[in-house]
Amino acid sequence: TTAAGSGASAQTSLDLGGARIGAVTGLTNGITYQVRVRAVNAAGQSPASDAASVVAGAPLAPTQATAAAGTSSITATWTAPPANGVTITGYTVVAEPGPATCTTTGALSCVLGAVAGTSYTITVTATASGVDSPPSSASSAVVPVAPGVADTPPETDLSLIVDQGGTIAPGQAVTVHGSGFAAHSTVVVTVYSTPIALGRVVTDATGSFTTIVRLPARLADGQHTLVAAGVDLNGASHTMKLGIAVQASGGSLVSTGSNVIGIMMTGLASITIGAVLCLPGLRRRRHTSTPRSSIS
Repeated sequence: TTAAGSGASAQTSLDLGGARIGAVTGLTNGITYQVRVRAVNAAGQSPASDAASVVAGAPLAPTQATAAAGTSSITATWTAPPANGVTITGYTVVAEPGPATCTTTGALSCVLGAVAGTSYTITVTATASGVDSPPSSASSAVVPVAPGVADTPPETDLSLIVDQGGTIAPGQAVTVHGSGFAAHSTVVVTVYSTPIALGRVVTDATGSFTTIVRLPARLADGQHTLVAAGVDLNGASHTMKLGIAVQASGGSLVSTGSNVIGIMMTGLASITIGAVLCLPGLRRRRHTSTPRSSIS
């Protein structure tokens, strides 16, 4: 057995039959070598076999990679590769399509953020002393689902951020910021009291998002709640919310139940009628109070 580029070689046992194992030493970890094998007998050497590429110090590929679809996420599991004399220090899972990944330092499972409705497969590589194994075989394809819309706003102390201050008009566009979600995962933004989904957004590599949503044009004046729902980096439910005041142009958030315009018109009419009724009396008083000339 010879590793091209190194000059190193190893000889197997002389026993007939069965597998032959030879350990080639003196190689540099992380370097790819082309390995060929020759048979040797009393008549000499055979031609060399076809070359096999080998990365020195690399672990073997993990096996049985499996993906399970969740809400805006994928749970990846796998089996450790057979031992080959190197110590595995971690694993990396890559989703296809990307760019979501997850890593462990020895555990045989992890969670990746995912876009709802997209079909994914995963592969897994093992790492030993900074040298990666070949990737595992791809898992079967799975399709994650979007977060559901609850009937009422969730209980959470995590607050969304909006760019707009003060009251917001029905039909107005609102810029919303959220964080703490799984990277590259789907988040659903909803407005309550009666839940109305305003749209979906995919988080960035840090699990944050900024998106513009538009409030319904017929959203009633009053207090409402914006909610962003998704999952965290462990695949658990993650929600954020923010109370907002909605007010149509020229409207009022405070209502007593009375017809204010009607009351004003009634009052104005009463004042007008009162003024008309008072005019004759005013005229009589002015007439009787006119000074008269005296006759001596």
